[in-house]
Amino acid sequence: MIFLLFDLDGTILDFKKGEENSLRKSLRKFNISADDGICTLYSAVNDSLWKEYEKGTTSQDEIKARRFEIFLRKIGRNDVDYAKLAKLYQENLSNEAILIPGAIETLGRVKGKKGISSFIITNGTPSVQRSRIEKADIGKYFDDVFISREIGFQKPDVRFFDYVLEKIKGVREKSIVIGDSETSDIKGAVNAGMRSIYIGKERSRLATWSVERIAESIPIIDDIAEDDLENK
Repeated sequence: MIFLLFDLDGTILDFKKGEENSLRKSLRKFNISADDGICTLYSAVNDSLWKEYEKGTTSQDEIKARRFEIFLRKIGRNDVDYAKLAKLYQENLSNEAILIPGAIETLGRVKGKKGISSFIITNGTPSVQRSRIEKADIGKYFDDVFISREIGFQKPDVRFFDYVLEKIKGVREKSIVIGDSETSDIKGAVNAGMRSIYIGKERSRLATWSVERIAESIPIIDDIAEDDLENK
């Protein structure tokens, strides 16, 4: 049996587009300009805080509280209630479920493959991620979903991956992490002694394989599954 551990955001769902749509809708409610520069600024603030989360130096609660406080201060809108803006943004983001091109094709091929079990592994907020999975109608492709907040450890912490392996009764050498983040997904795979497929324009020096698009992982997965069946 091969165990595929799929990241969610940037791998299956287009988080950047979802983030931008949610932000624009939220900012308009507070009469704040939602031009490209503003969206880029917010994204930079948010990304920096999530990097801290990966390192274990902040929590998800702190991210949700701080990102809009910092963002509003940077654009000179201290008159806006950042907590209300943050709440509206979370509600809007929960409704964003834009699929990465090729994701459904890949998941469909994997689902029909003998000897493969697939799982989602994500550092996102539980309520938001589960809502987006449901709206994208992708839960049917996976055997389970693992979210860092519910586990108590986040990618790339080896304890996150150890927990997942224990729950799925997985074999480390037969588990493959598939994701678009070197610092979260691929580094996590390295920490946990697993192979990995990195999805991105630049080749990863840490990953076992690198592809530009998720659909390009299909022949790699096919070969892994066939080798596993032959070696039984």
